[in-house]
Amino acid sequence: MGQVISIAKVTFKEGMRERIFLGVLIFVGFLLIGSGFVADLSIGDILKVTQDIGLSGLSFLGLFISLFLSTHLIAKDLDKKTIFLVISKPIARWQYLLGKFLGLCFLTTFALFIGFFVFIITLFYFWKTANLFQIPHIAWYKHILAFIYLNLKMYLLVAIGIFFSSFSSSALVAFFFSLFVYFIGSNLENVKMILESKAGENISSFIKGIFHLAYWLFPNLSLLDLKAVAVHNLPLDMSSLALRLIYGIFYTVALLLFAFFIFEKREFT
Repeated sequence: MGQVISIAKVTFKEGMRERIFLGVLIFVGFLLIGSGFVADLSIGDILKVTQDIGLSGLSFLGLFISLFLSTHLIAKDLDKKTIFLVISKPIARWQYLLGKFLGLCFLTTFALFIGFFVFIITLFYFWKTANLFQIPHIAWYKHILAFIYLNLKMYLLVAIGIFFSSFSSSALVAFFFSLFVYFIGSNLENVKMILESKAGENISSFIKGIFHLAYWLFPNLSLLDLKAVAVHNLPLDMSSLALRLIYGIFYTVALLLFAFFIFEKREFT
């Protein structure tokens, strides 16, 4: 386990040194701080717009780190042949991937924690200074839950990036495959609602069959997105939270196991 932790530490430090990572972190920081000023120009509930922009900014930050760096750092090891230094030592290939996964998860949590801290401070400031006739209630604990499940969602995306990197030598190909899965997984619930509505009555059974296959094959990322729950203070029950948690953990572990198996059989040249 010590070797896995060592690889995780190296991955964390390597990700921190990426200039594009720091650039996105700074950009999201300005977005979070400026969310209240942007919301002030909008029509409607200023604080809800602030929350929506802030949580969306955090999702963007996590999406970049989880998908881009998970595919970029492994491909970088392959390009520079540093992978041979790793596999030549008494360390299993699955330990290498697990170390990469843990390092990227630490990096994701670190960046999201900074972003979430800035977001909460910004939201609290505008909540206290908002010149509104009636100050709306903010479900602070649901924002914490949204943050926790956002991390779980990003861990799943890291596992997706590592899965595609386990058999692809191109960071670009692995990234676009991962982005494709993210796009589908984020819209499964929306498509399901359309198919179950009156508009879905005119859609052929063949298309519905393809959707049902995709629904069970691709990760349903919307289940781990509690942004609407936090912003609009929607009701939540513990059984639903527990099922979402189990779903996210199960899918992440399954993807990692597939990645371990593929990477173990892969030949390096």
